[in-house]
Amino acid sequence: MNQCDCHLTGRVVVPDDPFYHEARQDFNRAVQQYPLMIVYCRDQGDVSNAVRWSKACHVPLRIRNGGHNYEGYSSGNGTLVIDVSEMHGIFLDESQNALYVQGGATNGQVYQFLSSRGYPFPGGTCPTVGISGYATGGGWGLSCRWLGLGCD
Repeated sequence: MNQCDCHLTGRVVVPDDPFYHEARQDFNRAVQQYPLMIVYCRDQGDVSNAVRWSKACHVPLRIRNGGHNYEGYSSGNGTLVIDVSEMHGIFLDESQNALYVQGGATNGQVYQFLSSRGYPFPGGTCPTVGISGYATGGGWGLSCRWLGLGCD
């Protein structure tokens, strides 16, 4: 596979884009990193294309929901940042006792969705943290002793 075999889809932000400096900035302003580009994915196809492009072009990738990582792990110098913040769908299938959440949803959105239906959620205390980071970080929250970790 080479660069000609795949392409990026979604909204692509590169360093000469006027939005780049705002887009590259994570939550922690002390961390200043300059990714090669940021791809705002709108669906699974955009994510797949970004992963394939990253592999074909030998560019390290990072996954980001909103950049809420204190250490700056969701960005990096010379990386491809796959931002899933525009993928925030939530669906509850009560017949299967299953919740489907896209990676761009935040703790606050999931709390609001579930609490309006009478269900608890073992999420963390910060409403702006993305579910993708919450789940891949293990899913620690105030009620995890009672309800288990988010990754369970």
